Amino acid sequence: MSNSSADLAQDQCDLDYDSIWEAIIYFGTFTFLGSGLYLHLTIIKTILVTERKYFCRNSFFKITVMDSLASVVVILNELFFNRLFIYSVPFCPTALSFFSSPSVILNFVFISLNHARLSKSVSQIFMVLNRMTSVLFPTDYEKIWRVMTPISCV
Repeated sequence: MSNSSADLAQDQCDLDYDSIWEAIIYFGTFTFLGSGLYLHLTIIKTILVTERKYFCRNSFFKITVMDSLASVVVILNELFFNRLFIYSVPFCPTALSFFSSPSVILNFVFISLNHARLSKSVSQIFMVLNRMTSVLFPTDYEKIWRVMTPISCV
């Protein structure tokens, strides 16, 4: 018995799924996630480019940009890596040989996805703290976030 990637693909790929139906599911997922990607990119463009003079003075919007950047990384990983291989049954034999050994690309995808998810959690915490301090300490809000914004955006 040989251990070639073709043998592994035949042993572990379930090709009984309907390829057309799986492509339709992926297209729906692509449409859904693609619209989220578009909205996050629009938020980033609005804050950093279009209305920069207005939004970049406020620490909350700087944190929002960081959250949106993390969301963009998560969505891109989901669209072009995770979901693609989940719903694309004809790619299974090719993808299985790709996953059979460690790869720099796989490491990059894994690290970037987990880092982005952690970044989203941390940015959400800072958003809540930002809004909380604006309500509880309105007179000291600007002074507090002048120090906290660089920390929250790292």
